[in-house]
Amino acid sequence: FFLLSIFPFLISYTSRIPEDATARYTDWCIGLTTEQLLTQRFREVTIIQPTWCLSRDVFNAVGGYLPDTGEPEDMVFFYKHLSLGGGLYKVQKDLLIYRWHENMTSHKINRVTLMRYRVRAFEEQILSNPEWSKFMIWSCGRDGKAFYKSLTLENQQKVSAFCDINPRKIGLKLMLNHKSRHQVPVLSWNQIQRPFVTCVALNRFSEFEENLSSLGFKEGVDYFCVV
Repeated sequence: FFLLSIFPFLISYTSRIPEDATARYTDWCIGLTTEQLLTQRFREVTIIQPTWCLSRDVFNAVGGYLPDTGEPEDMVFFYKHLSLGGGLYKVQKDLLIYRWHENMTSHKINRVTLMRYRVRAFEEQILSNPEWSKFMIWSCGRDGKAFYKSLTLENQQKVSAFCDINPRKIGLKLMLNHKSRHQVPVLSWNQIQRPFVTCVALNRFSEFEENLSSLGFKEGVDYFCVV
């Protein structure tokens, strides 16, 4: 069992430079519980790379970083570590000042590329399980469609429905892959059944989070957030 020990975002970001940089992302990182380091891992790397502390044995087991190809090397390392049975841990001490600026290398990696890596990890770690032989997607908006299109053809066939709050979309059938011609119905959000993924950004739409909470599902068991 590998242990990837991660210094806390809470302390690191309280002294970030500039103080108001990426406030929404920072608040998310600060608020993550130890459990959420794993359950929300498909939204984003749940611990920022400069705060990682790990043994040489862990580094070698993962295989080190990718060559400089412009790919998200921290995300690749993170997911491979977890696929090998690695753990995550927060150290509650002030150990880092993080500086944000517009020319950061991470800004050169586009949203589509990041989605592709997250989806591949989700397919390998979650969709390979028998209990996910069928699942639903909450949201048929931009991110929900992007998630679906990033799935392999085999896993697209596992999507039994989209669910949405928009009454103009409910009742439609979407065909997003014209090669397979797989049609996916759009249901009301309150018709969603486990297991499912949510493709609605957290901390932006309070109505979504209230609706999700009202259904009584457990994150990391019944559903995962992927954006």
